[in-house]
Amino acid sequence: MEKIDTKEIFAIAQKSKWQIIKRFLKKIIKKTLKPNIGYVMVALDVKINGLIKSEYSQKINDIHKLKIIDKIDDFNIVSFYQSDGLISDHLNLSKEDNVIIILAKYFGPDIKYAGTFDFSIQVNSIDSPYFTNSSGQILNSKDIIEFFNQKKRIIQKFENKACKVDKEINLEIITFEELTDKKAIWGSSETKSFKNWKMKTNISFRKTTGKNPYYRGKITSNYCNYLRSLLKNK
Repeated sequence: MEKIDTKEIFAIAQKSKWQIIKRFLKKIIKKTLKPNIGYVMVALDVKINGLIKSEYSQKINDIHKLKIIDKIDDFNIVSFYQSDGLISDHLNLSKEDNVIIILAKYFGPDIKYAGTFDFSIQVNSIDSPYFTNSSGQILNSKDIIEFFNQKKRIIQKFENKACKVDKEINLEIITFEELTDKKAIWGSSETKSFKNWKMKTNISFRKTTGKNPYYRGKITSNYCNYLRSLLKNK
């Protein structure tokens, strides 16, 4: 038997996932649609079948009318709303810098959407909140705290005004270990994996910038920034 309760979802995803997000929207509407009430769809600055409309509205009281969602190519804001005075279902989408922001609150069963969004938070009236990432991995609250604390520690290692390296911090070691989950030093010597990674990274930096990664045996500011970018891209 499906568990029915109130769900609240906040999610973000790249615009390139729009087709996948459409399927997510149709799943929710199919599971929650009350034909005698129906959803009202309101869209602003929307492109439907290639035609741009500053404002567009449509009543969805039949699953066959969900085809209108497939016809939406682009939008600024799209909202779906259904209410019978006691229970309301509301799906709202907006777009910012090619990122789609989804806010959904509805009364219904669990709907699988792992991997649909780049990041999401779901809260319901029964279970603890949980989070998902783009690979579909489900994270709990403890995982999220550990993730942000880890990122904070990494950033602190790299932050300094002129990108100068602390004598006790080797940015190459930090970057290698964070990217590969391998040890750079074994005993008192550099591992073979670390040496190979350094060589490849040095070559890539030279090809990209035309500059040397070291000056008098020390990491240059440009190479420091390059290492930071590798970690951010991770």
